[in-house]
Amino acid sequence: MTQKHGQPENPRWYLSSGFAWATGTVILTGLLLIPVMRLWRAEIYIPFRYGGGDAAFFLMAIKSVLKHGWFLENPDLGAPSGQELYDFPVFAGDGFHFLVIKLLGLLSSDPAFVLNLYFLLSFPLVALASFLVLRQLGTSGGAALVCSVLYALAPYHFLRGEGQLFLAAYYSVPVGAYLVLSILSSKPLFTRRTSLRPRLLAWASKRSLVTLALCLLVASAGSIYYAVFTCMLLVAATALILVARRDVQTLIQSSVIMGVILGFLALNSLPNLMYSFANGPNGAITRTWVDSETYSLNLIKMILPRPGHYIDTLGNLAAGYYQETVIQGEGFNQSLGFIATLGFVWLLIVALAGCLSPRWEIGDLRHRQLATATVIAFLIGTTGGLSTLFAYLISPQIRSWNRISIFIAFLAIAAIALLLDALQERIRLRRGRRILVGTLLLSVLLIGLYDQSSDTLVENGSGAKEAYRDDAAFVRAIDDEMPPRAQIFQLPYMPFPEGHRKNMFSYDLLRPYLHESDLRWSFGAVKGRPAADWQDDLTDENPEKLLSEVSAVGFDGIYIDRSGYPDRAAKLERRLSKLLDVEPLVSSSENMSFFSLLPYKEDLQGHTPLKRSRN
Repeated sequence: MTQKHGQPENPRWYLSSGFAWATGTVILTGLLLIPVMRLWRAEIYIPFRYGGGDAAFFLMAIKSVLKHGWFLENPDLGAPSGQELYDFPVFAGDGFHFLVIKLLGLLSSDPAFVLNLYFLLSFPLVALASFLVLRQLGTSGGAALVCSVLYALAPYHFLRGEGQLFLAAYYSVPVGAYLVLSILSSKPLFTRRTSLRPRLLAWASKRSLVTLALCLLVASAGSIYYAVFTCMLLVAATALILVARRDVQTLIQSSVIMGVILGFLALNSLPNLMYSFANGPNGAITRTWVDSETYSLNLIKMILPRPGHYIDTLGNLAAGYYQETVIQGEGFNQSLGFIATLGFVWLLIVALAGCLSPRWEIGDLRHRQLATATVIAFLIGTTGGLSTLFAYLISPQIRSWNRISIFIAFLAIAAIALLLDALQERIRLRRGRRILVGTLLLSVLLIGLYDQSSDTLVENGSGAKEAYRDDAAFVRAIDDEMPPRAQIFQLPYMPFPEGHRKNMFSYDLLRPYLHESDLRWSFGAVKGRPAADWQDDLTDENPEKLLSEVSAVGFDGIYIDRSGYPDRAAKLERRLSKLLDVEPLVSSSENMSFFSLLPYKEDLQGHTPLKRSRN
């Protein structure tokens, strides 16, 4: 049976074979997660990552969706007014992610369980998307399987983790790469059906509808970043095609794709835009073009292994670099891994060799298209690259351009798949070819897994479990003491979102909300709006004024995170204990304390509040 670019002439055989390979890719990815993440140690109802980074923020959003229907408004945060996230459009490109989360919520209303389940589900979803695109590029089933599994288990996936959940769920990236490569190859993505009238409906062909669906996926499951990266790659690819071939059809096709992606993004952002129009703009999120250089792509960070590599020499080499470099950015999250690094180097060779002479062109046309897209992506994201120009002239809000590394990783892994197919063609000329081909693919898979695995990737460690249980027990104790729907004022004041305070992470004050209770918490009101401004104004007030103010607006208790004070809140707690004539409730970790305001309010109001039944 003859083949062209790995695709057999018999379509029925191809479909059945392709389904088997795709199913195998998904199953193998899921099975390999068990040893790679040591899942037998994990507890599914405790977040794999708890504390630090943005993990609490994503748990907050998931709980908002499960409990209140969507993430934009949450009456349990930002008390007394309630939280409104319209000023922080960080989820404008994540509608599809939240729809999947709502479906998972049918299995359980526990946000930690849903978070863990979606994170685990993201691995086979990435593998499936990668496999389908690689097969469209003409790779064989075996090569697509091996490379898709390695791509799904890339260091980037684990290092982003649940702290950057939707970046870790990068199954829209292969789709975006497919659109870019289609433009570079002048592949028609929109076709007409001549038998239909009116003429506009004639464009509603199967291929056109699939392309629109792919654009929707990029716009609604691309965390804004991946959608913007796709559009910038499309712009550059289109410009190159116009210069090289003067192909106007490509310009039209690319413009339609970008228009659809940006249109879907604008539609997703409509609630944010309407809120800003009604309430005025809010400068809560301030970023500058300098951030684009701080968080830019870095060649050495892409090809270096991460610290903690199983080979000590490599791990120590990387650790030494990160200890000395002055540009920390997002650390080693952009590491490609050994196999993808080989593909990246190969594509650079293809690109550079092609500049010398047409006689030096290496590989078939697909290699050169991958190399072109890779060079474009690198020039966009690298320090001082097109990303800096974009931030300086257009908008600095897209600041972490190093995240385009996962696009480069896919292009590189696609190159490896093509190289494996080329090797398979040579092996088929020898005896025992099936065993040799199997050995080749298995060797690449095992080498890649060994390189990409690490003890540092194991989540849900004992520290996270203890902290989660400690917080849950402390919140339960507060809940038992308070009346229904009690409001708790949280100290120290931390701006939201992306606030900063010494010895605290930005979203540490979300941690009590993440546990089961009907309490309402003061943290979570967006800075720059009245709901947060009055809390900020209390920062420098003395305890007497603080008690008077918070009790006047209906708060029933004060929660203190001791980590936010140089003396671990010792002075503040002594003063509050004297004024309230009570000792604080202290968590078992001694990191948090709580003062009830019920007796204080009783003295002020002259009546006894309704207490919760403890039965």
